[in-house]
Amino acid sequence: MINTTILALDNVLASSVMGPADILCQTGVTYNYIVGEDQAPRFNVNIATKDGKPACWRDQPVIYPKTGIRDIDTAQLIIVSSFNDLSTVATSCESVKWLKEQYDKGAVIAAICAGTYILAETGLLDNKEATTHWGFADDFRERYPDVRLRQDRIITDEGNLLCSGGCNSYIDLSIYLVEKYCGRQIA
Repeated sequence: MINTTILALDNVLASSVMGPADILCQTGVTYNYIVGEDQAPRFNVNIATKDGKPACWRDQPVIYPKTGIRDIDTAQLIIVSSFNDLSTVATSCESVKWLKEQYDKGAVIAAICAGTYILAETGLLDNKEATTHWGFADDFRERYPDVRLRQDRIITDEGNLLCSGGCNSYIDLSIYLVEKYCGRQIA
């Protein structure tokens, strides 16, 4: 089982948390059930926030995490959610620090849409390819000139650092991650 943490940020877009959670939690489960095989879950998914409190969208709690990031010693895979307000970048200092620590311990980090801002804040994307929503491209380039932004890509893969374009590209990224960890046939 791949220990996976989905980081729900402030101003979270719930689909960028629950969508990947659904896909990863069903890997090795649903299809196996349908064809009468033993269920063999491949991902152990935890949803976390910076402080263990619910993540909100427009001041409404939408994601109730299992834990806070400081309660997670080591994650093999971290998915950084998207958000709808760039003020989230300023409120994510603790998450940025934690992501760098986890990367140094060997975690693979994948960011969805605006979540790429948080990954760029770590400095880990400097001189690497990344993607985000095309509508953020000019602002992103201005903030992070050392990141090689590829807004024409749905997914960028720099080994242990992955990014996806628009918010709904969480589907593409999630299936890509299933293939990366479990193979093409399972994906």
